[in-house]
Amino acid sequence: MIKEFINLNGDEIRAVQLYLNSLEKNDKSIPQIKEEFNTKVYNFGEGILFFFKDNKVVGSVKVILEAIKHLKVVYIHFLTVANNAENEVHIVSELLTSAINIGKCKGGSKILLGVGNEKILKLLNELGYISSYNSYKMKLENRKTTSEPLELINLSAKNKEEYLNVFNKSFSDMPHGCYYEMEDIEKYLNDNSENRYYLVRDKNKLIGFMNIEIENKVGSFDIGLCNEFRGVGYGKRLLETAIYTLNAVNVDKVTLNVIEKNSIALNMYLKRGFVIDNILSHWIEIAQE
Repeated sequence: MIKEFINLNGDEIRAVQLYLNSLEKNDKSIPQIKEEFNTKVYNFGEGILFFFKDNKVVGSVKVILEAIKHLKVVYIHFLTVANNAENEVHIVSELLTSAINIGKCKGGSKILLGVGNEKILKLLNELGYISSYNSYKMKLENRKTTSEPLELINLSAKNKEEYLNVFNKSFSDMPHGCYYEMEDIEKYLNDNSENRYYLVRDKNKLIGFMNIEIENKVGSFDIGLCNEFRGVGYGKRLLETAIYTLNAVNVDKVTLNVIEKNSIALNMYLKRGFVIDNILSHWIEIAQE
């Protein structure tokens, strides 16, 4: 039986806790699990599915539902099966079918499945699902910048509306794009970590955004340009600006994540000297209407 997290009773939630902690070798409390799952990303638990057998959880999957409203895209990820579970292919098939049905019922016309686990990928192959493209983590060795940085404006309460507008114009039409609302930007404003969020300006025009994440002396970034400023050289300059900014805070390593399908960005990074560090996930195009 497959059930959504939002509909689980107390005993079932405890079964979920046991399953997740065993799978992840973790010790999450039930309140921590509820906080993680009861978010807008998964429509407050509706997009978190568990396969129950004999009152135990033997599989799970997560369905990102928040991108449907604006982009009509459903992302399915973190498909799992219990260690030593019987009939693993059946479990994967049932979970995936339920995830796809939820996405379609919510209005999704494009459904993408991300898989980072090789065992799960093999089970999907048995069902006829074949990887279409990958997402990569890349790293940069030569960090000497080749151009002057663009002007950066820190995200603030005063310019948050502008940031939201620029972010959505820059990112919503990209492969694996997303669409933010103001509550997402408020989370950035309340972020007390070393992460940084910027508007990018040139010649008094806002042309894009840049986000910097720093963890354990490793710096990574997201960059995006509004559509009208693409194809005129700003991409390379924005990339150099990100490298310059991370150099200034003395990180030990510069990395980024990229989708293979975003060939323009991938080729730009390769030409700049980024190399593929590892495959983050394999992506399967489930349905597109």
